[in-house]
Amino acid sequence: MKANSPTDNVEVSVQTITPEDAKTLLLTNVNNRNLSRRRVEQYANDIKRGSWKLTGDTIKLAKNPKTGEIRLIDGQHRLHAIVAANMPIQTVVATGLQEDAFSVIDRGKIRTYNDVLGMSGVKNSNTVASVIRPILVIEAGMNPYSNAIELVTPEDVVKYAQDNDEMVQWAVNRSFKMRQHLQGSGTAWAMFMYLLARKHGVKTSEAFTDSLLAGVGYGVGDARAALRNWVLRNFVKFKGTSRGAYDQCAMMIRAYNYTVTGQKVAQMRSTDNGGDNWPEINAKKFSE
Repeated sequence: MKANSPTDNVEVSVQTITPEDAKTLLLTNVNNRNLSRRRVEQYANDIKRGSWKLTGDTIKLAKNPKTGEIRLIDGQHRLHAIVAANMPIQTVVATGLQEDAFSVIDRGKIRTYNDVLGMSGVKNSNTVASVIRPILVIEAGMNPYSNAIELVTPEDVVKYAQDNDEMVQWAVNRSFKMRQHLQGSGTAWAMFMYLLARKHGVKTSEAFTDSLLAGVGYGVGDARAALRNWVLRNFVKFKGTSRGAYDQCAMMIRAYNYTVTGQKVAQMRSTDNGGDNWPEINAKKFSE
């Protein structure tokens, strides 16, 4: 007599899971990994915005062959998100799995933001990903230093990159030049130039950064000289960190604001940056 195959009882189907269904399935959630409230919030926001997509990812249910008891072994974050959003979604459901399948779930490499951008044909995907995430948070009126950055999804980044491709690529390509001549974070330069161009146009952004590249013609207390010195002093200290890039971008915005308002500064200090104190670009345009 042939033994049953592990796949004999497995069924896979596309189902609409309502909040009530989700609550019922969550009652079978035993000894699963710790719940990430931030991930639940992210998924729930996607559902409420209508940006949740049906993919091949499954909600996985195992069945104890002796007791017939059903157990949820994968999908708790999606189910909690359905409850939090109070909206149904379509998803793939796999039933009849073996309980020991739990130990090998989610071992694959997770796609990063730049992976998704590259697969979507966006150039300079690594830098673009690091630039757009904080920009989306800033344009939403929030602080990039905050946990709001974790709510930005790869889909958000891809859409923004495609909708604003010309200006994003301009800022990223120009950031390479700024980093080459003045050091600093490429992410910070691209963020700053993009935000300034959105506020006052590409010509203003280029004019101000050209004046930084020139490094001459500054009067006593000119913020541009102070910014150049600050970047050179802190480049190694902040190199390769998101916090460092945001600090540099914030300092660039402050230097711009000081310059257009004529405020004199002898030295810019890292303590000027605060986690709850993201600066806005001054309404006044730069002109030589």
